[in-house]
Amino acid sequence: MTTALAKRPTRTRTSTPAGKRSTPRPKLKVHDGAEARSRTWRRNAVVGLFLTLLAGLFLVAFVHAQLVESQQDFDNIRSRITELEAERDRVERAIDEASSPARISNRARNELGMVPAERPVFLVEVSESGGG
Repeated sequence: MTTALAKRPTRTRTSTPAGKRSTPRPKLKVHDGAEARSRTWRRNAVVGLFLTLLAGLFLVAFVHAQLVESQQDFDNIRSRITELEAERDRVERAIDEASSPARISNRARNELGMVPAERPVFLVEVSESGGG
């Protein structure tokens, strides 16, 4: 029994000289999934942080706008209070002037033609039951 061994075909090089190729061979790297996941996680963290920061800035701007609006309302109310206090003071002065005894007697004499009584008259209330 004889065993014949089959010969493996050998590769032959083409006509290009050794070390020189017409197209360069691409440099390939083997990547494991952990590095890609790590990069993705980092990118998502940065994007999330950026969006959170952006939302925070919008919130600060909104709160500031509300504060400015409230301050304007407060200033308007303060000025209205000042105006009303000034009007109240004018009305009180007018009432004090109108109710002063000197003004009342001058008006009674000059405008209404009244004269002071020579002798004061006192009025007494009489009850209907006749008791005094």
